[in-house]
Amino acid sequence: MLNSLKYLRPYLARYKWKYLAGGVFVLLTNAFRITNPRIVQQAIDYLQKDFHLSQLAIYAALMVLVSLLEGTFLFLMRKSMIVASREIENDLRNDFFAKLTSMPPSYFQSMSTGDIMSRATNDLTAVRSLVGPGIAYSTNTIFAFLFVIPMMIYISPRLTLYALAPFPVIAVLVNRFGKAIYRRFEKIQYQFSELSTRAQENLSGSTMIKWFAREEYEIEQFRHANEEFMRRSISHAKVQAAFHPSLMLTIGISIALVILIGGQLIIAGTITLGEFTAFLLYAS
Repeated sequence: MLNSLKYLRPYLARYKWKYLAGGVFVLLTNAFRITNPRIVQQAIDYLQKDFHLSQLAIYAALMVLVSLLEGTFLFLMRKSMIVASREIENDLRNDFFAKLTSMPPSYFQSMSTGDIMSRATNDLTAVRSLVGPGIAYSTNTIFAFLFVIPMMIYISPRLTLYALAPFPVIAVLVNRFGKAIYRRFEKIQYQFSELSTRAQENLSGSTMIKWFAREEYEIEQFRHANEEFMRRSISHAKVQAAFHPSLMLTIGISIALVILIGGQLIIAGTITLGEFTAFLLYAS
């Protein structure tokens, strides 16, 4: 992703303040995100010793307040970065069209209409997803990791080790599935170009097609191209469908290990029930 972003630096620089504001909101979001499990921990440990409804009401009110603040800053983070990505997309489309109008006729002889349409639609949409949700969620994940791991280690270094044990497997899954998804996406883009070119040529040459009575032939050719596009899209969807369950299964195994070992630590008195609950919330 970083390699792709270097070509977009001039566009990102125009909206740097929105991205910087988004980064601040990411920090605040994660700061409040790690607070709620600590409140839950204190509430559960308090219930193990005593019970006063007024004290529980305070814990509940704190959780609601922290959740509202977390949600507010998450919204502001998304608003800053997603709006910036839409503005970058608008700039890219304007620059793309301006560049097309300055190209010599030889360029349009070597490039099909489908290729140009594919770049003007699907490709620019993919770029917008990269500079919007791509940056927002990647930044959020990195900061969440940096905030949460120290809290988990503080509660129990041993449990943290078990919770992080499947991470090498997750890294392999992300790498393998990422490459497979990328290859299939490229094939979809190529076929979309072919489909767009065929549609454009048939529309612009409809009179010639009728003169030579080639309607059935062109309909059949378009149907084949459309079916190939569908086949490639389904192949892409299948890989994506397999990726998320595989990821969730690996994470589920990690949580199961945490519950198994954590239960033993509670029985041994190494950690409290509240600490274990907070750890589970962090791990999930």
